[in-house]
Amino acid sequence: MNLTKKSGKAELYSVDWIRWALVWLLGAAVVFINLYYTAKQPSWMLILENILVIAVILGVVSFTSKGKRFWNFVKEAKVEMHKIVWSTRKETLQSAIVVIIVVLIAAIFLWGVDNVLLWALNLFAGQRG
Repeated sequence: MNLTKKSGKAELYSVDWIRWALVWLLGAAVVFINLYYTAKQPSWMLILENILVIAVILGVVSFTSKGKRFWNFVKEAKVEMHKIVWSTRKETLQSAIVVIIVVLIAAIFLWGVDNVLLWALNLFAGQRG
């Protein structure tokens, strides 16, 4: 049984390498299309071609083992997002007001410390002002 599992994994990895090679080739095709056909085709056609090739690349990547793990992660994250208890509009507004007030108090305090230090530096440097 171990031989079957190992050969299955080896086969999976070889298929993944083929898929990743296809991804790189398609990525190179996008670069080539942009470099070679920029002056020869209208921009809307280049944009359409790029979107199509990128969609194909994402489709191929989604069938690799890393792509499957990524989509599994996205699905789990979506499930977790539904478990979150979001704050209400009132709570969010109150928190934002508290943050703004604290930032203003800190800014005024730092401005005061800066002015006191500037005054002390001028006093010790002999530039009374």
